Amino acid sequence: MSSSDADVTNAIQMKLQQNGEWDRIYVELSDQLNELGWIDDLYDTAKERSRDDKTNLQRLLEDLKPTAVNGIPKELRTKIVAMIQASIERVVQKG
Repeated sequence: MSSSDADVTNAIQMKLQQNGEWDRIYVELSDQLNELGWIDDLYDTAKERSRDDKTNLQRLLEDLKPTAVNGIPKELRTKIVAMIQASIERVVQKG
């Protein structure tokens, strides 16, 4: 990513945080994952894997990442991406 792309990305992120859109998206994602049991399932998986004395935090995070990412239903992923895109479009239109 070029310096100018990074600047634009950072500016959009800042606007999303300032106008509350980022928090709204985060809350929606968290609520949906909680309702689906994704959070509890990931917690249980982490707990099981952490029982291995040789597992450190970094290794545990690396092991859990594919499980966490793949466990998000496609419909939810699509919904959240659409929310992000709509929010970005609003920010860009406002200038």
